[in-house]
Amino acid sequence: MKRLLPRMKENDVLALKWLVKAVLLFLFLDHVIWDWPLFHEQIVGPYARFVTWGLEKILDLFGYEVTRDRVLLYVAELPYRVRISSRCTGLHGGFGIYLAVVLTLPASSLRARAAWLVLGFVTISAFNLARIAAVLALSTAGRETFQSYHDLSMDLNMLVGGLMALLAVRSLALAPRGIRVFRRSSGEGEASEPSNGSP
Repeated sequence: MKRLLPRMKENDVLALKWLVKAVLLFLFLDHVIWDWPLFHEQIVGPYARFVTWGLEKILDLFGYEVTRDRVLLYVAELPYRVRISSRCTGLHGGFGIYLAVVLTLPASSLRARAAWLVLGFVTISAFNLARIAAVLALSTAGRETFQSYHDLSMDLNMLVGGLMALLAVRSLALAPRGIRVFRRSSGEGEASEPSNGSP
């Protein structure tokens, strides 16, 4: 392994280290933080109630008759009640991927990192609200229809989180501290290091 590392470019090594850190952080968030009761009590629970409130406003805007009780939605057009569980909040999965990527990127500044965290959270949350509202609007036929659309749409949260992570990588990794990552050198105005005879 030590013999192979000198042959790798420094930016490739940094990219590999970042990828390992991102994966480890995601696993920590997914298997430790997410299962922590205090996290659910202080963060997920209140946010689930906020998502329920947001859905009530969206559905009311489109003419649906909705009654809300904490994390329960009663929609007159649906023959069943809807409960916003912790996995319906969008915090798990898609945002977990995004959070792990942004927190471990060698960002040029804390301000840029914080800006992307806010942008990602708002975007993923807005999409999640639209996703659930669309599922409810398409599920007036019955619970089986709701379950089919719900299961299908859950993957979209992961997709949006991944796409936002790619955008953050492209933006934040343009000018990190030290070595540049994910950016091809233009070769203009840059001094090359001795190659020790290798091409």
